[in-house]
Amino acid sequence: MNPKYSIIIPAYNAEKTIGNTIKSVKNQSYCNWQIIVVENGSIDSTNSVVDKFLNDKRISLIHSEKGVSFARNKGIEYSTGEWILFLDADDELPLNTLDIYNNVIDHYNVDIIVGQYESSDGTLEIIENKDEYICRCLNNPTKECNVTGLIFKSNIIKKTNIEFDVNLTHAEDSLFFLQALLNAKDIIVIHDIVYKVNYVNNSSVRSVNENQFGSYLSTIYEIYKIDGFSKNVYDELSAFVLNQVLIVLVNNIYSVDNDKSIFSLLKYEKKILNEQIVQESLNNISFKYCDKKRKLLFHLMQKHRYYLLGLICRQKSRMNKRKG
Repeated sequence: MNPKYSIIIPAYNAEKTIGNTIKSVKNQSYCNWQIIVVENGSIDSTNSVVDKFLNDKRISLIHSEKGVSFARNKGIEYSTGEWILFLDADDELPLNTLDIYNNVIDHYNVDIIVGQYESSDGTLEIIENKDEYICRCLNNPTKECNVTGLIFKSNIIKKTNIEFDVNLTHAEDSLFFLQALLNAKDIIVIHDIVYKVNYVNNSSVRSVNENQFGSYLSTIYEIYKIDGFSKNVYDELSAFVLNQVLIVLVNNIYSVDNDKSIFSLLKYEKKILNEQIVQESLNNISFKYCDKKRKLLFHLMQKHRYYLLGLICRQKSRMNKRKG
């Protein structure tokens, strides 16, 4: 009998966390699943840690080229479950995650089930206007436009040959998610916590790199090429662009791990905000789906309030550091 869930875990230098990640799946009360750990170029003891779990026939260790997209694609190819779930090697599933998904699957015919990371009120939302839902996701990509904290029916990925683009290094999961949404007929959002993010500080990621935003731009251009978006969705891509700017400012330019002078940081910030696609997005953004905090930050961008925007981004970086 094929498993109901294929849980794909890309693992690169994950020796410190991968054990707890696997245990979080083994601790689920529902047991018809497979774990596919896809090791991709580790130079630590990741393989040795995973080896200790391989006496459980539901758990497999395979290998791919280095890179999370290579790993996820390999996991999809290897998977045999009805549903696909992506789990990062430093994160975990709360105890009742698979039970929560099962409850929805038992009562609804659905292609994608989206859960929550932090807040929960137990309600369920059937997405009736997919365009409007995509617009919401584009306005909060960190939490709502990625591939963790949700499950995909395997058929919508495999029959349409959706893959992670191995040429992209940043926000590639947003591209995959949006392609999957376009192929899905029925989507449900559940307001239950189904995924636990363990914040791990990574100073190498957050160090200043003036070309970092270029990596996001590559993905942004690919998203603009997606065929099938409505005009309303294309209009809201401006919000997605500006949210990627915020991600770079918080996690890279104004990271608390960065000791560059404020003058250097402002130089990098201005360079990003003066990119043509960023300027076009600032001119075209509708603010229709933005929350109040993002409206404020986008207004600061429009008014060239670089210093104040930088201070807010540095404070957000401090908050993220405390979580880690």
